[in-house]
Amino acid sequence: MLFIVIAAILIAFSYEPAAGLERTTRPEFACAGVILAVASNWLLAELFAWFAVRRLSRDFFNRGLIMRSYQRLRWMHTAVLLGSYAGVVHGLDWPAVVRLNWGLERWVLVDDLLVLAPFAASVLLAWLAHFRVEEMQRRGLETQLIHPPRWGSRLAHLDFHLRHHLGVVLVPLLLLITIQDSVALAFEDSPNRSAVELTAGVAGLGAVLIFAPVFLRFLWRAKPLPAGPLRDRLELLSRRLRFRASDILIWNTHGAVINAAVAGILPRPRYVLLSDGLLNHLTPDEVEAVFGHEVGHIRHHHLWFFIAFLQGASVFLLLTMSATGQLLTSLVGQSAADYVFFVAQGLALPFASLVAYFGIFFGFLSRRFERQADIFGCRAVSCGRPDCPDNHYPQLASGISPALCPAGIQVFVQALEKIAILNGAMRDSRSWRHFSIAKRVEFLQQMAARPEVERSFQRVVLLLKSLLILALLGGAWYVMRQSPDALRELVGW
Repeated sequence: MLFIVIAAILIAFSYEPAAGLERTTRPEFACAGVILAVASNWLLAELFAWFAVRRLSRDFFNRGLIMRSYQRLRWMHTAVLLGSYAGVVHGLDWPAVVRLNWGLERWVLVDDLLVLAPFAASVLLAWLAHFRVEEMQRRGLETQLIHPPRWGSRLAHLDFHLRHHLGVVLVPLLLLITIQDSVALAFEDSPNRSAVELTAGVAGLGAVLIFAPVFLRFLWRAKPLPAGPLRDRLELLSRRLRFRASDILIWNTHGAVINAAVAGILPRPRYVLLSDGLLNHLTPDEVEAVFGHEVGHIRHHHLWFFIAFLQGASVFLLLTMSATGQLLTSLVGQSAADYVFFVAQGLALPFASLVAYFGIFFGFLSRRFERQADIFGCRAVSCGRPDCPDNHYPQLASGISPALCPAGIQVFVQALEKIAILNGAMRDSRSWRHFSIAKRVEFLQQMAARPEVERSFQRVVLLLKSLLILALLGGAWYVMRQSPDALRELVGW
């Protein structure tokens, strides 16, 4: 959901009104088009949900296959939703209606909220449709799980998704927009306006990144893990791994999520969040292995690379636009290229560029980072003895194991398999950001038999990180040389 929201934001803020446009001549047509787009997206979501519920009611034991098919339909719906929103923004001039026709251009945050409203409304209605599928799953799981999830009403379901998906991205973004708009109005006639806006944007972005864990804790209503044997084990593991965090939290999802997360680019504030569903169904050994996986993301600096990758989206977009313009000019001539480029740059090029950037490059990088964290999770519960018996669970006094052992790998594999079953996922089902459970387990078992597999993989990841840094630095340098306003574009589009 994170990158779907980011894609919608980029679609919205890539809009540029025609030169000299003071107001659009078709505001009523634009409003009708917005209503039609939102209603169409809602009906399509309801149709897909009805189809999934019908199949689940007939053959619940094959829910893994059914949910995999339903996930494809949801991705199709997401593509339609983003496409229709792009049509609303760039085809119906929705931002111009809000800012020019309605005169809200100088209203801090109000105009941006209304521009994003068609996308947000479509997403909320899709979640309400999806509730029927989750409710069907809940009924089927009640007899199979010790602690079945409790979704409650449709409003509770909507509240959960608002806090865990939409709010995570939109609230920090809206805070940054508020800062930017307020500074722009306050220094509207100042000759130093650009410098002040840039400074405020960088400072605001830094503050959001640093204090995001605090915001996330309250948004997800997380509470500290109570004192007891499990907390003692995790605190001991943290000291052994030389990992610092503000607290270990229970992520309250009413049993709907079987997962864990880590938030915080700095040691303070930083939180490790373990979902209630995870704690209810995994053994303490398995929880330790999952905890080690999250620590691995920090020890390998994955969060910093993800932040750099997000910032690099603007560099990639500007480079793509420049290269496309030059290619069109060489193929069809300057005048024809100018026309084609003018038509495409508002919608097709940004969307295609970001789909390639996040869908291909980010997915490829993320899957390797997750595998690297898997290795760290195994090592966190390993004793370092290759001949360690399978039924022995190691407890180290200090430091992290220099090598993996069969027991540590087995504990982590058990956690992966159990999480997949509890989430109703098929072992061979691959996601955008993760390899399939089957491939993750196969890779870990290969490492247990041949230690050189890990060394080879770690070299590949190191090379990827180096190439990412060089690509971002080189792209930023090139863009700044080509455009005097590039630095400002890189910071805030």
